[in-house]
Amino acid sequence: MQTEMFNNIVNNLFMQEISNNTEKQILVAAEKEFVERGFAGARTTSIASSAGVTHAMLHYYFRTKEQLFEKVVDEKMDVLVQSVMDSFSSVRENLSFVERISCIIRVHYCFLADNERLPLFLLNEILSNPTRKEMLVSKARNKVLPVAVQLETQMRDAVVKGEICSIDLLTLVVDIISLNIISIIAKPLILPLSGLDDERYHNWRCEENVRTILLRLNPTVSNDE
Repeated sequence: MQTEMFNNIVNNLFMQEISNNTEKQILVAAEKEFVERGFAGARTTSIASSAGVTHAMLHYYFRTKEQLFEKVVDEKMDVLVQSVMDSFSSVRENLSFVERISCIIRVHYCFLADNERLPLFLLNEILSNPTRKEMLVSKARNKVLPVAVQLETQMRDAVVKGEICSIDLLTLVVDIISLNIISIIAKPLILPLSGLDDERYHNWRCEENVRTILLRLNPTVSNDE
C-alpha cells in the first residue's frame, strides 16, 4: 500500500513537471510569434508548431489567443517588476536613494536590452487596439504601484536630507523610461555610426543614461522648470 502511494506521488510530480515544461515551451514560442508578427498577425498554429505541441494541446493550456497574449505580457512585466523590487530588498537596504535609482535604471535598461523588440511591439499594440491598450495599462499600473509607493517614500526622505533636488515621481519615471527606450529603439541607426559592438553600445548608453538622471537629481545643479 505504501509502495503504491509512493509511486502515485512520484508519477504526479513527474506529470506536473512535464506540464510545467510544456507550458513554458508554449510561452517562449508565443512571445517570439507575438513580437515578430504582432497580435493580429500571430497564429496559434505557428506557436504550437514552434513549441512542439499539437494545436489542441496549446488550447488545453491557453483557451484563446488573447489569454496566451495576456500571459506573455504578465510574465514580462513580472520579470521587470521583480528585478526592480530586488533593489529595494532588505539585502540592499543600506543603499542610498541615488544608488537605488542607479540600480533601477540599469535593471530597466538590461531588461530592454534583453527584449529589444518588445518596446515597439507593445507601443504598436497600444496604438492599434483600444481594448488591449486598456489591458496593458491596467496590468502595468497594478504591477508598478507597489514599486512606486516605496520609491516615492524614499524620494521624499532624500529631498528632505538634501541628497536630491525636489522632483515629482512621474517626471523621474518618465525620464528614466524615455531615455532607456529611445536608446534601444535607436540602436540600429546609431550602432553603425558609433563603431561599437553590441555589448559596448549597451554599456555606453546605459551608463550615460545613469549619469543623465543623476545630474537631473543633483541638488547643486540648477534644474529650471
